[in-house]
Amino acid sequence: MTFGSIREVFDAFKNLKVLVIGDSMIDTYVYGAVNRISPEAPVPVVEVHSEEHRLGGAANVALNLQALGAEPILASIVGDDTNGALFRELMASNHLPSDYLLTLTDRPTTQKKRVLSGTKHLMRLDQECTDPISSETTSRFLDQIQSLWSVVDVVIIEDYDKGLLTPELIHRITSSAHYTRIPVCVDPKFRNFHDYKGVDLFKPNLKELEKSIASTRTEALNVMIDQVFDLLQPRYLLLTLGSKGMIMKSTADYYRAGTKVREVADVSGAGDTVIAVASLALAIGLTPGQVTDLSNLAGGIVCEYSGVVPIPLSKLMKEANELLSFN
Repeated sequence: MTFGSIREVFDAFKNLKVLVIGDSMIDTYVYGAVNRISPEAPVPVVEVHSEEHRLGGAANVALNLQALGAEPILASIVGDDTNGALFRELMASNHLPSDYLLTLTDRPTTQKKRVLSGTKHLMRLDQECTDPISSETTSRFLDQIQSLWSVVDVVIIEDYDKGLLTPELIHRITSSAHYTRIPVCVDPKFRNFHDYKGVDLFKPNLKELEKSIASTRTEALNVMIDQVFDLLQPRYLLLTLGSKGMIMKSTADYYRAGTKVREVADVSGAGDTVIAVASLALAIGLTPGQVTDLSNLAGGIVCEYSGVVPIPLSKLMKEANELLSFN
């Protein structure tokens, strides 16, 4: 599909309905000040000033899609606990439906709690269960989303190794999507890396790529990319390289995008932004080069903001209009 301007690209995003399947969590930020060391142990005493809760993981992907104008539908799991109720409250306050959240009694809602003093990150406390869900839970989850295959335009699988995505669930999701000719875009982690075969877009980062093939940093990057591409045979492989940009590989071509120099505040959540933008761009028919350029730009922008946040659309549109050409 051909677009005459950046504006037309973003207008096309508004027509898309996206099913996001994956590990969701609450990202909590505890802000305080350190003025003394504890007399009980050689650790700092944090005088807490405030606490903030944000949607994270697959839910942050949904927020990014929403910010880009698309309609996200989040399918995930939460625990039957206080944080599960908080998660639903955060969904409601962000105008996201909770219809496809499955509440489980055998695991807590995942929460990452970060303690900060000024700009210094002191520690992180994780509350989670990463055990794979059972076959019975898998069936319940699939029954819950069965009606969505006829209404969505693209599926994003967001894997954080928290237990929802199992080989069985991955296979059944990708099979259903391919049967209904819905593109599948994947942001993988380590545990299920090799189970995502034949998807439309596969977006690992360099650490995940290296670990997946037990490589060393002395091995040529293009060799590692080719190995994973041949093994998993995605339509496109989009490798994120942090400050060094991204590489997109298809059967025929490589495309590389560098990065703009920025004041980086926080890289957490950048991958969520990248998969959201790349999936929408792919779904409306942008070229591999255009998908890479726009995703790379969005990932860089979101790193200028502290904490896990969705992409600011006005800033992305402004920079895309200045730096990219889509006509």
